[in-house]
Amino acid sequence: AREIQQAAVPRALPTIQSEQWTAKFNHCYQPASDLAGDFLEVVELGDHRVGFLVCDVMGHGVRAALIVSMLRGLIEKQRASAGEPGVFLAGLNEGLSHLLARTRTEMFATAFYGVVDLEAGEIRLASAGHPAPILKRHGKVEVMNLKGRLRGPALGMVPGVPYQESVLSLRGLDGLWGFTDGVFEIRAEDGEEFGVPRMCQVLEGTESGPELLERIVTTALTFSGEGVFEDDVCLLGIEFVRGA
Repeated sequence: AREIQQAAVPRALPTIQSEQWTAKFNHCYQPASDLAGDFLEVVELGDHRVGFLVCDVMGHGVRAALIVSMLRGLIEKQRASAGEPGVFLAGLNEGLSHLLARTRTEMFATAFYGVVDLEAGEIRLASAGHPAPILKRHGKVEVMNLKGRLRGPALGMVPGVPYQESVLSLRGLDGLWGFTDGVFEIRAEDGEEFGVPRMCQVLEGTESGPELLERIVTTALTFSGEGVFEDDVCLLGIEFVRGA
C-alpha cells in the first residue's frame, strides 16, 4: 500500500511560462508513517493555466490512506471543473460526503485548491477548512486573509455547500506557499508550537526553490529538538518571475 501511495506522489513539478510570467512549482513531502493522509496534486490545464491542490485527511494509517485514494479518484472525476476552484472543491465535497455517508464513520479532509492563470495574470483560490497559504509580495511575507465565507467547511462534512473563490493578482507577487499542519504544529520540549510566524521568518530569506522548502523543514526540526515529525509534512511552493 505504501508503494502504491508513494508512486502517486509527483516526482517533479512543472515550470510554466507565458510572455509575461514564469511560475515555478516545488514541493516537499515527508509522510510520518507508512501510509500518509497528506497529499498534493498539480494539474496542467493548458492555455498557461495550472491547478494545484494541497490536502490533509483527518488521522493517519489505513483509514486516512483509503480516504486519500477516494479523493484521488474524485479528482479525476472532477477534472472537467478543475479550472474553477470553487466548483472543483464543491464537487470533491459532494463526492466524499456521499461516500462517507455509507460508512457511518466521521472522517473529513481539509483542502486548498487554486488555479494559476498566467495569461490573465492572476490566481483564483478556494479553501475547504485548510490553513491559509503564505504570500510574498514585493519581498514582504504575510499570511493570506481567509476569513468568513472564503474559508469553507472541510471536505466530507457538509454536503451541498458552495465554496467561495478569492482572486490574487500576480503583480508584485513573488511567491505562494501552501502546506499542511504537520510542519507548523511540531513542538519544542516545553510544548511551544513552531507556528506559522516562524515559517514566515524562514520565507523572508534569500533562498528559493526546493532549498527554501527544505530550510523550513530543517528549521522546524531544530526548533523541536526531534529528528522526525509526528505528523505528515506536505509543502507546495510557487515562485513567480515577471517577464522571464
